[in-house]
Amino acid sequence: MIEKFWYGLYNLFFLPLLRMSAFCFQWFFPKIRKGIQGRRNLFQKLETDIQRIAGQSPRIWIHNSSLGEFEQAKPLIMELKKRFPHGAIIVSFFSPSGFDHAGSFSHADVICYLPVDTIRNASRFVDLVKPDILIVIRHDIWPNHLRVLKKRGIPAILINFSMRPRGYFRWFPGAIRTLFGQFNAIFTVSPEVEAFPWPFQKTTKWMVCGDTRYDQVIQRAKARAPVGTPLKSWINKRVCLIFGSTWAKDEAVIFPPLKRLFSVHSNLCVILAPHEPTESHLRQIEKICRKANLSSSRLSRDFENTIPASQICIVDRVGILAGLYALADVAWVGGGFGRGVHSVLEPAVFGIPVFFGPHCKNALEALQLEKRNAGKRISDAETLYHTLEFLLSHPKERKRMGKNALDLVQENAGATGRIVSAIETFLNAHD
Repeated sequence: MIEKFWYGLYNLFFLPLLRMSAFCFQWFFPKIRKGIQGRRNLFQKLETDIQRIAGQSPRIWIHNSSLGEFEQAKPLIMELKKRFPHGAIIVSFFSPSGFDHAGSFSHADVICYLPVDTIRNASRFVDLVKPDILIVIRHDIWPNHLRVLKKRGIPAILINFSMRPRGYFRWFPGAIRTLFGQFNAIFTVSPEVEAFPWPFQKTTKWMVCGDTRYDQVIQRAKARAPVGTPLKSWINKRVCLIFGSTWAKDEAVIFPPLKRLFSVHSNLCVILAPHEPTESHLRQIEKICRKANLSSSRLSRDFENTIPASQICIVDRVGILAGLYALADVAWVGGGFGRGVHSVLEPAVFGIPVFFGPHCKNALEALQLEKRNAGKRISDAETLYHTLEFLLSHPKERKRMGKNALDLVQENAGATGRIVSAIETFLNAHD
């Protein structure tokens, strides 16, 4: 009775409101518009794609919200292809930022958008895909798709679960219990997450498996493309600070300490990689550099035929930041003055200290780095200056913190194998 009430409320009120909002906001947000356009003729394209995997079994459907979740899914997909060489991997996305970057990933057999979460769309999607199991990465949960799977006896697993109870978990326990109760199992990233008093704990199997992101950053570190010689020559034995995935709020905190540090430490260089290297953002960074009397150069433009004599290298293209962390001695990861810090594991895997802004509760691994004395939350420019000044003056402490960071990554590796073994169990039971 309670389940019917919440599903009725979702389908009669929340879902129409969500669709109407998307339709209206698409004219103001290109990303929303791109997602709507990308779903046109979705089922016709899917019918064609599914024909390519006829006869392959088992069919494993993996759903991701966006690019970040897809990065977490990659080691899982590759291991599943090893365990089930005759199987098929269907990867779906909610956001275009994930879908657009997945095309070159050869380990997935079918890549598509998830259709709008109506009962009819969900039934049609499952009819076409015919999955033997669904794996949802983190928290992109769509009720009607889950309900269709449950009615047909197809298992669904939620992995890398790391949410913390917020107000709505206490206010709407029935809705939360109904939604998460559709999963056959929930795999959490740590015992701390499992320990929370979730309203659906008694009805759903729980398992602490760890976080596949640790496996992914280790794989990426091993498989990274070599960094060009010009950038290595530019560093030339200097101590290198890297500021990755920065936003304007990060840069407002970063530059006052840099000006002071460069006046004291001549053997210093900085790599700055903004999260969105648009031309306007790059020009703004260059303007800040000039005001601070700091020389800068752009990676794509100024390193072609010569090695610039600059203090700061501005990374003006995407897709290479993870490899650049290998060149640095200390890292700052942006986003901590906005919605939440970006990936702190990407620099940690290279054994360097990692610093970030105060908004990091979205990243359990950032809190773990801080607990291990491998990183630190920093809220203001003065604290950042004193922290970096100390590490520049004490290289042994810098290396000790870096070792702590690498130890954290290595100790948490192996989640992929545990999750795949659990998936095998569900598939065998489903046969």
